[in-house]
Amino acid sequence: MPKYLLLLVLIVAMMGGVALAAPVIYYVSPSGDDANTGLSMATAWRSIARVNATPLDPGNVVKFQGGAAFPGNLLITRSGTALAPIVITSYPTAAGARAEILAGDGDGIVIEDAEYVRVKSLTITGAGIATNRGYGILLNRTLAGPTPLRSIQIDRVETRAFYYTGIAFYGGAVPVGYSGLRVTNADVHDNGYAGLWMGGCNGPPGSYCFKNVYVGYSAFHDNHGIDIPEQTGNGIFFKDVDGGTIEHCLAYNNGDLNRNLTGGPVGIWAIFSNRVIIQFNEAWNNNSKKNDGDGFDFDAGVTNSIMQYNYSHDNYCAGFMLWDWHDIMQSNHNIVRYNISENDSKRPICGGLRIGTAGPGRIMNTQIYGNTIYAGRNNNAPALEIAGGRFSGITIRNNIFMASSGSRVMTTRGGVGVVLQGNAYWNSGPLKIVWRGIGYGTLAAWRLATGQERLGTVETGFEVDPQLDAPGDGGTINDTRNLGSLTAYMLTAASPLIDEGLDLPALGIAPGRWDFYGNAVPQGAGFDVGAHDRGL
Repeated sequence: MPKYLLLLVLIVAMMGGVALAAPVIYYVSPSGDDANTGLSMATAWRSIARVNATPLDPGNVVKFQGGAAFPGNLLITRSGTALAPIVITSYPTAAGARAEILAGDGDGIVIEDAEYVRVKSLTITGAGIATNRGYGILLNRTLAGPTPLRSIQIDRVETRAFYYTGIAFYGGAVPVGYSGLRVTNADVHDNGYAGLWMGGCNGPPGSYCFKNVYVGYSAFHDNHGIDIPEQTGNGIFFKDVDGGTIEHCLAYNNGDLNRNLTGGPVGIWAIFSNRVIIQFNEAWNNNSKKNDGDGFDFDAGVTNSIMQYNYSHDNYCAGFMLWDWHDIMQSNHNIVRYNISENDSKRPICGGLRIGTAGPGRIMNTQIYGNTIYAGRNNNAPALEIAGGRFSGITIRNNIFMASSGSRVMTTRGGVGVVLQGNAYWNSGPLKIVWRGIGYGTLAAWRLATGQERLGTVETGFEVDPQLDAPGDGGTINDTRNLGSLTAYMLTAASPLIDEGLDLPALGIAPGRWDFYGNAVPQGAGFDVGAHDRGL
């Protein structure tokens, strides 16, 4: 049998004996005519309305002419299959540009009660938040069913100028939502409420609306918020997710119009979610008129999640925050490791690393280790702030907390249930630690008064200059594939923190395989302190 026939037989066998037909491709062009068949570029349709009027079948592909603009609001209500998804995209022209959907005051693309849909290589533009009242891409489930809708993929899209969000996932009033959501290579900017927003289902707490969610290699920026009392202006917001990853994303210049009195926006964060990984991201200049404006956050009800290998700088409030306020879903079993914060907290009350609860909220069984936090604003904002609240099983180990002479290394209003061991504390001037309202000028005095920085009867911790390469000079990287170029926070050969960290495995901690810079840990005879493991 010829090889090509044998290959065909194998493919058909793997598909259960059914050979797939070639996909039907519909073309849309400004020079087309809606009376045409749409089956070739020469017989293209003209409008989005013609696409909306066509029942799409599994495997159908709709291609808009690249470089052209199409007024209208696209609605997808039919599903593809795993082997034959429905695809909405551009077809290339000599200029190589994407097609643009001009949504005006409405939604750009709505995918409703459908699964196995791909949206790629498109620009989707609203009229701006002054008049638009829609979403760039809206995924919305309105019909209940016993299983999740599956596999929605968004790739190489730009969404901008929508009142609500550039991309939104909603479970609606149904108890079961979606599985297999994927956003990659997106540029989401100049929207109102958020870059990416998720609204959960009407299920019981802990049932999780969205499963297996991935957001990567994308930028969420200049989503300024809306000047109303509601909380607006987030970059990436994960809610009600079980099994999610946010990686290699940029979040910047978001949230400056938020004026909500009780909460505010964050560059990248998760709430009421389980098994979320946030890694290899950069967040900077996220703002607020009132509260928050943080770089990264694990908020109420986040469990079994990891925040690692991220760079935060120049945000309005905290660089990295752990916060809980909920009475049913509370934060538990999370890890924050190998992150770097530079000059976060334009407000003096936040801190590069901030931990706190409100009301009945509680944070439990959380490991924070191997981070480098530099507070260099000279505005009294601390490197570490423990804002008070209800804690149990919080361990903070092998971190560098460093501040300029005008800032505090650490301030707390609580601290019960928090253990600090093996950390380095350094002010460029006299040491400034404020613990429950009492100031301490040396590590030894604070240790003696509080019992912190002890491991059994052994004194731990360091009051030494970490000898970093150039603290405060990290700046903006703007390319997450190049975070390793952040040499400002590498330990120099003269650092007294090399091989001096606590033995984390001996303390029951399974450390990550790498430090911030991709070095295997530990490099030397022991763990280094901070986000860089240099080794001797």
